Amino acid sequence: MSTYVVPQVQVFQEFTSTPAAVTNPLYALIFGPNYSVKRYANGEGLLGQYDPSTDTDYSWPDRPAGGVVDQDWTKVYVEDALLRYYSNLSGQEDDEIKTVIGYNNRIRAEDVNFKDNGTSYPRSSALPQRDVAIGDIARIWANVDSQLVELWTRVTGIVADQSDPVVPSSATADVDNSDLTGGN
Repeated sequence: MSTYVVPQVQVFQEFTSTPAAVTNPLYALIFGPNYSVKRYANGEGLLGQYDPSTDTDYSWPDRPAGGVVDQDWTKVYVEDALLRYYSNLSGQEDDEIKTVIGYNNRIRAEDVNFKDNGTSYPRSSALPQRDVAIGDIARIWANVDSQLVELWTRVTGIVADQSDPVVPSSATADVDNSDLTGGN
């Protein structure tokens, strides 16, 4: 005779032993950039006094070995700087800086506009992104009787050149212009 098996649910569990390495706690892995930010406002990363009489290379302050400096984000601050932003060493006669006749404390250059004065008189392209301003320091030297004379001074004002009026030769007299004998 045949045996009949009644339908039923059978549950089996399989046990495997856990390796010992997994039983140790798993620590977090922090992955990403490690920025070392130096704030000028906090006095961090200052290099000290600059000596212009010696050529000195400065390393990035407190940069760790192998650290990369983000050049697009980096700013360099200089306090009380004396920076050259214009120099006339070409010796060209039309670019020569000269004194203004009748004034002991004025200089001018024929083809250099030291300050922007509208579209007709833009600042000279030799001056990068900045007009000469009151308070700027000027170092001027000249060859006087075969002697080099040097002057350090401060800009106290900027005076526009006064140009002589020009009447074109094609101008004609009309009712709005006065004549030489006394006007309209």
